[in-house]
Amino acid sequence: MWKTLVRIPAIAVALLAGVSLAHCGNDPRVETVVLDSKGVTQIPVCAGYVTTVLFPRPVSGIVGYGLTSDPAAEEGWIQYAHPGDSGLVTLRVLKPELRVAYMTVLVGDDLYNFAIANNPSQAALSVKLTDGERQVEQPPTGSIPVNAASAQTTPAPQRAPDKEDIANARPVYHPEKLRTLLELAKEAPILQERYPMSVITATSSRPWRKCIGFRLMTR
Repeated sequence: MWKTLVRIPAIAVALLAGVSLAHCGNDPRVETVVLDSKGVTQIPVCAGYVTTVLFPRPVSGIVGYGLTSDPAAEEGWIQYAHPGDSGLVTLRVLKPELRVAYMTVLVGDDLYNFAIANNPSQAALSVKLTDGERQVEQPPTGSIPVNAASAQTTPAPQRAPDKEDIANARPVYHPEKLRTLLELAKEAPILQERYPMSVITATSSRPWRKCIGFRLMTR
C-alpha cells in the first residue's frame, strides 16, 4: 500500500514535468520570419486572438484596404495598433468572415507587403520579423572603388627644356630701354641728391660693383 501511495505522487510529478516541457518547447503559434521586400509575407490570424507583430526597426507607416486604427470603429476587417516610434504592431480580426486582407508597412526606406489570412488552426500569437543577413552591395570583381576624398591625380611628366624654350625664356632688352637706363645711370648722383627717396643704391660685396635702382613715384 505504501508503494502505491509513493507511486501516485511520482506519476503526478512526471506528468507535470512533461506538460511543462511541452509548453516550453517551440510553440507553432510563436513565429520568427525573415523580412522580404520583394515578396508577400503571410501572417495567420483568427477572431478572438490579438496577434503581435514585432519589426526589427521602427515602423513609419501602415496602409491597407479594410484596416482601421480606430478602437471604436465597426467598419473594416482588421483593427491595428501601433505605438509611436516603435516596431510593434498588433492585429485583431473584427469580422470572423474575413478571408484575407493585405497590409503594406513602411520601415525606414523599405516597403514590406503582408497577407493577413484568417486561419484559426494556424493563427499566430506573435510574429517576430528579422532582417536576416541583409545583403550589402559589393563592387564588381576587378573594379577598384574610388574615394573622391582620397583620390589623387598623377601629375603629367615634365619634358626637358630645349634650345627654343631657353631662348623664349630670356628677357628681351629693347635698345631704347637700354639707352634710357644708361642715361639714368649717368644722372644718378644728381637724382639721388634731389630725390633721395626715389633712388636706391645698393653696394655689392665687390667694391667696384655698384647697383643703382629707381623707384617710380606716383602722385
